[in-house]
Amino acid sequence: MFESFKTACPHCRSNDLAVVGATLVATGERLEMHSPLSIDGYEVEGAEDLKDASTEDETVRCMSCNHEFPLADITL
Repeated sequence: MFESFKTACPHCRSNDLAVVGATLVATGERLEMHSPLSIDGYEVEGAEDLKDASTEDETVRCMSCNHEFPLADITL
């Protein structure tokens, strides 16, 4: 397993984080989603048919305190 992300909310320290938005690099389309974040990443919902499911500008929400922040804030 490759650790890429911290999984604790920087606001309340809860480990209940989810990626709730991201932009597809290939198309620029903004996705609204709810994908649980683990130390090695998250799934891009609806990306099964995409050739390139790379994302940028991801938004993470803590499901405990509802605080939102960029995924970059917890990237190792």
